[in-house]
Amino acid sequence: ALQFVDASHGWITILRADLVAFDASKAYPADATTILATTDGGTTWSVVSTIAAYVMPHFVSTTEAWGYSAAPPPWTSPNSVVHSTDGGRTWSTSLLPIPDDRRVIGWPSPPAISTGSVGIRLPSVNKNSPADDGSSGSLAILTIVSSDDGRTWRLDATMPVAVSGSININTEATTMILHLPAGQPIVLVDPSAWPHAPTGFQATFDGGATWTAYSTRGLPGMAVALAEWTSADDAWVVTVPEGGVVVGGQLYATQDAGKTWKPLLGAPAWPASP
Repeated sequence: ALQFVDASHGWITILRADLVAFDASKAYPADATTILATTDGGTTWSVVSTIAAYVMPHFVSTTEAWGYSAAPPPWTSPNSVVHSTDGGRTWSTSLLPIPDDRRVIGWPSPPAISTGSVGIRLPSVNKNSPADDGSSGSLAILTIVSSDDGRTWRLDATMPVAVSGSININTEATTMILHLPAGQPIVLVDPSAWPHAPTGFQATFDGGATWTAYSTRGLPGMAVALAEWTSADDAWVVTVPEGGVVVGGQLYATQDAGKTWKPLLGAPAWPASP
């Protein structure tokens, strides 16, 4: 994962591929996560830290970064928040107060930071739920906050999700890997369509209290694989052929919450001309 916060300062996060099959009864190796940094726009790089955990960091300035850490076995949902104030050289870790009866699914988006507080939202299901798509009616958004710069956390709210669907697009690892900007919504798509959204999707900007429906009928007969927002009305999506991958996708934008879509960077207009 590659991220720059300005023209000079950037980081590369490297995760050991063999952690996929790592023995959960053993401790993580010291270099489970390696972070490289540059201060000259990528001309030179150096290792700033190695972490004995599976970590997905998100840098918000030249010095500060937040992220999440998963406990063994790897590739599971996170159980801790990590924080750095020296450009990723050292990290503090604090446990998330996940209720005993809940199970986090996917990965949360970057923390929302305001004066004196930090807040994160995590999709979750009932621990006994057989599926992660909310089909049993157990889907809920957990809001967890800290008032001491991330040293301790408390559960602030549990918002049941009344609509059925899969948490997707930009609330799981995609958000952390692509380093989307703050303010991205939580998105639901039809479970049968995962991991794409061929006919539409729903997004919430208030933790699940209200939802906005976005139609993709104005797009070519493709699936939405990635999305990014600057407001509830203004969004950009990358479309790919059904069953395809993001590579080679086409870019479209909406300024009216999905009622109409504008092709960008040479993408074909839709409906296509006769």
